[in-house]
Amino acid sequence: MTHTQDSAPLKPCPMCGSGPAKGFGRYTNASFSGVEVMDQTNMPYVWCGTCCLQTCTYDSIEEAITAWNTRATLRTDEGDEV
Repeated sequence: MTHTQDSAPLKPCPMCGSGPAKGFGRYTNASFSGVEVMDQTNMPYVWCGTCCLQTCTYDSIEEAITAWNTRATLRTDEGDEV
């Protein structure tokens, strides 16, 4: 299973801000720097090789990417969305 051009792009890591990995074998082998989809066991998940934050495993790459890209709405003390 591989990441396709039709899949949504990965957002930067919410913890450290790293962008998508640019390493070898992107979406199959850990490059240990940046955000990438891991799918070596047909249980895909997204992880950041920089700070090691990761999602749980999902049934599809698209579900893993959607989970990674989903962010909570933040509000200021005044109640405004950020």
